[in-house]
Amino acid sequence: MAFTLVSVACLDKAGCSLTIEDGECKIRSPRPYRTVLGSVPRVNNLYRLDSSVIQAPKLPKHYANMASGPISIIELHRRMGHVNFQTLGEMVRKGAVEGVEIDSSPTPTFCEACVRGKAHRKAFSKVSESTYSKYGEKVVTDLWGPAQVLSLGGHSYAHMFEDLYSREPRVAFLKAKSEAFESYKHYEAWVKVHRNPSGIACLGSDRGGEFLDGEFSTYLQDTGTIRHLNVHDSPQSNGVVERLNQTLVESAWSMLFAANLPPFLWAEAIHHAAWLRARIPSQALPGCTTPIEQATGQKPNLKKVLVFGAIVWVKVKNVGKLDPQAVEGLFVGYDEESKGYRVFYPKRRSVIVERDVYFDKEAVVEVGEVVFEGETERKADFSNPISNPTVSNDNATSAPKTPEVLNPDSPKITTEMAPILPDLPQQSDLSKPRRNSLTGLPQYCTIST
Repeated sequence: MAFTLVSVACLDKAGCSLTIEDGECKIRSPRPYRTVLGSVPRVNNLYRLDSSVIQAPKLPKHYANMASGPISIIELHRRMGHVNFQTLGEMVRKGAVEGVEIDSSPTPTFCEACVRGKAHRKAFSKVSESTYSKYGEKVVTDLWGPAQVLSLGGHSYAHMFEDLYSREPRVAFLKAKSEAFESYKHYEAWVKVHRNPSGIACLGSDRGGEFLDGEFSTYLQDTGTIRHLNVHDSPQSNGVVERLNQTLVESAWSMLFAANLPPFLWAEAIHHAAWLRARIPSQALPGCTTPIEQATGQKPNLKKVLVFGAIVWVKVKNVGKLDPQAVEGLFVGYDEESKGYRVFYPKRRSVIVERDVYFDKEAVVEVGEVVFEGETERKADFSNPISNPTVSNDNATSAPKTPEVLNPDSPKITTEMAPILPDLPQQSDLSKPRRNSLTGLPQYCTIST
């Protein structure tokens, strides 16, 4: 038998004695003879009583009965240290052990001790069971930051959006978390104009205070937008936008490292990463479809997209015939509010939106070949060329009119010098700085150091 019971109380009541020494348990008869009735050896630190070890020629009348018979699987579960029921049943059924027989009682499905001692987090689904039929049916959002370094426009956070129907990413940049509500309203307005007049039906986010703000919640209720929140400490349930967050940030850092550009250009890099991501096929879409095609029905044209940080040459206006006609800059993306390119000038520490841009002879980009947001694919019309480049800064509202602005050899503007460029109107004469309504990237500003 696998399990035995020796009643010491019964032996004592019958007048028998029990001594344990030298690895054996000896049972003796009542007085006056005290003859040895049996000897049980120690095996694995246990004294198991078995008829084979009784050394008396005849079993004594006080021989202890051994417990036997089938036991329930829950009892075996407890005895075997709360091993799972399936393993216990299989090992008995296939004869992996001996001396155990399980009765026909049903296998339980719950053990409170196991739940208290073995509870783990339940797995998160890797594939969404929901399908979406139109843009804005559900949008997920998340906030990244604060960045260790302020961006060139003074931003610390990146506010990311992704539509689950098209998987099209959009990103805005904020100086504080409190700006998230205004950022969402700008994105919602963009969706209504460019994607779906019905707007956003459902907004998914985590439980960050910027999304649970009273004004934000009231606005969603007033517009009829349903809010989906993840459970506390479970960012995995908002995994689509969390993955977008990671993808864009990692892509941005990789581009900055590859171009050897300063970290304060992280906003430009994330913005360009989102622009590229919208033109790369997503596994969540049928076939080999890009988010921009799913959203607009048009395939993106990537024939001559430049490498982030590539050297470009920009035409300079109003310079002498014998002076250089172009200055060198670095390509950092496409502008969303004008048909131009965002060019970074390291010596001036500024980003300027340019039109007359020249690239390497083998990778010349025609402005009309790139389809920007809100446009259809068509040839560019240069019948009315822009006379001056647009300065992408925070406080100026017009393009510079002097060649010194684009001349890299001109004196560097410092904080001790005038805060605005020569020949530009004073700040009091300027209208309120205009800002890209979606991204928050500066559209006009003074050059900072």
